Order: sequence, then C-alpha cells, then structure tokens
Amino acid sequence: MFKKIKKLLLIVFIVFLLVFSSLLLWVSTNYSVPIIMYHNVGVGDKYENIWVTVDNFEKQLNFLKGHKYNVISLDKLIDMMNKDKSIPRNTVVLTFDDGEVNNFENAFPILKRHGLTATFFVPPAKIGKTGRLSVDQLRTMHEGGMEIGSHGNNEAYLPDLSESEQRNEIFKSKEILEKMLGAKVNHISYPVGGFSEEIKTIVKEAGYTSASTTNRGTDYSNKDVYELKRIRLSNKDNSDFLLRVKFSGYYNVFRKGKNSK
Repeated sequence: MFKKIKKLLLIVFIVFLLVFSSLLLWVSTNYSVPIIMYHNVGVGDKYENIWVTVDNFEKQLNFLKGHKYNVISLDKLIDMMNKDKSIPRNTVVLTFDDGEVNNFENAFPILKRHGLTATFFVPPAKIGKTGRLSVDQLRTMHEGGMEIGSHGNNEAYLPDLSESEQRNEIFKSKEILEKMLGAKVNHISYPVGGFSEEIKTIVKEAGYTSASTTNRGTDYSNKDVYELKRIRLSNKDNSDFLLRVKFSGYYNVFRKGKNSK
C-alpha cells in the first residue's frame, strides 16, 4: 500500500514539474515589452480611438509611475534586444504617431513633469502645416529628452506605393529629420501600420534600427525589430484593470487569439 502511494506521489510530482516547466516556457516565449501607441492628447471631435484627454493621459502616466514601471526609450529597448540583454518585466515604451501639435502642447509638458521619455514619429512633409508640429517645437522636444522618429515623408500608406516611391518616403524622411535635428534618426513607424518584407528590406537599407507597426503581421512576441507591434491607448483605457492588462507584456498574445478567429 505504501509503495503504491509513494509511486502515485512520484507521478503527481512529475506531472507538476512538467506543467510548471511548460508554464514557465509559455511565459518566457510569449512575453514582449509593451510598446504603447498614442496619437493625440486633448479633445477631438472624431476618431475617438486615437484621442486621449489630458486628464486620462495624466492618469495613465500616474499609473505607470505609481506601479513603478520602467519607462525607457525605443532606442534603449532595441539596443537591449540586439545585445540579448535581460529586460525587466515591468518595462514599457511610449510612442506617438503623426506629429500633431497637441503632442507638444499637451503630452510633452506632462511627460517632462513625470521625468518620462517617448518616441514621436513625424512625417517631415507635414511639419509646420495646420495642426502639426513646427520645426522649433520638434527641436525643443528633442532637446528635452524626447526621441524623434520617421513616419514616412508624406505619411503615405507604403504598400500602395511603387518601390521608388517607398524608397523616397523611407530615405528622404530620415535625411530631412536628421538634418533638422542634427542627430541620428534610428526608428520609423509605418503609416497605418502597413508594411511588407520588401518594405522592411528598404527600411534596413536606409539605416533604421527598428520599425513599428500597429497590430499587423504575425510576430506577436516582437522578436523582429522591423515589425514591432504596438498597443493603442485611448480614452477607453481609463481603469486600472485595463491598464494592467495592456502593460502586462502579454496583451499581444490575447490579440493573437482574437485575430485568429
């Protein structure tokens, strides 16, 4: 009788080890640093999903600070990934698309006050246009510790363009921004998230060290630095539960399941 119990306990222990090992492997394989995507900070009259009010933006940053998240630049994240360094599980990267003037008027002062950094993806051809960032504002943000990246030259949807047009959007935007800022521009965000393997090749040729998309592609663990998935935050994300989920590092896995249905 004792031998049977001992054997049963051994089997249970082995099963437990197998399940625990599988769980650890799943956690390790499916985790990715959450790269947050913003567009506008303020009050918008349309496209609610790309707007967050000043109060909610403040609340989201307070959540990050209060729960001791490690907010780092995209530059630092890519460097750590390329060097295969261990990245703390509470790490978060903040990004903004489109180069809207409210990024300077509303987001930048709040980020500065909290001592946080973010990457702002800007289309150079739109700089100085109505509602868009000016050259002086971009320089002030860059000098204030913000990272500036490309959003294509004209914010055009790259898959719809010819190869020569794609090259112009990708190369020219980098060249203009670098000349404007007097600094390297290492990152690009695909407008509307659109990319292909051919576009990724052009991005690499241009000298970018990373490229961000939206929720397109199949690399849900963000192993490929040229198709980094991002997580949108908007006014709908105004509860601690939703913020915990989106900052968890496993939100992309949820979206993978959702998109596969």
